[in-house]
Amino acid sequence: MYEALPQMRERGDGIVINISSISGIRSTALGGVAYSASKFAMAALGIASSNEANVDGVRVTNIYPGEVETPILEKRPNPVTDEHRARMLQPEDLGHLALSIATLPPRAHIPEVTIKPLSQEFM
Repeated sequence: MYEALPQMRERGDGIVINISSISGIRSTALGGVAYSASKFAMAALGIASSNEANVDGVRVTNIYPGEVETPILEKRPNPVTDEHRARMLQPEDLGHLALSIATLPPRAHIPEVTIKPLSQEFM
């Protein structure tokens, strides 16, 4: 974002899509303090950047996904069952969402969006 945003602002067009975590808007014990703090900071970065850049025609969107079936699951203290993995979002779900955001007309802006598995609670 540091390199691209000034160029987009100069051009008067562009879109930045930050894929963060639901932990950036809802703190949970699973991620831990440092993880949640870093994701809250990422949310603030996206919102502040959006507020500064939108006057130049640049859209910034934060995506906050819930559980996604990725290799990081191997690092969880308790193994994730195959049944649980099957209910999680898949990486391509985020790709579809990002593509939908990126292909909106320039007049439309989605500042933030949360996507989660149907089975995951939203606290």
